[in-house]
Amino acid sequence: MKKPQDAIKELIRLGFSQKEISDHTFIPTSTISRILNSQKPNPRWETVEALNSFLETINKFEDESL
Repeated sequence: MKKPQDAIKELIRLGFSQKEISDHTFIPTSTISRILNSQKPNPRWETVEALNSFLETINKFEDESL
């Protein structure tokens, strides 16, 4: 499981905006921004799970389309 900041950075690298990450994970964009900018170093477990679940789903989709 990735750290929340690393998961967000990877999703952005894959082409997702903070707004799109928010839309898919139901995490407020303000929380995503705070995690990304190290202003929220210890987010709730549900937030960590949502980010990692979304990242895993995207990675599975990319693996299947190769």
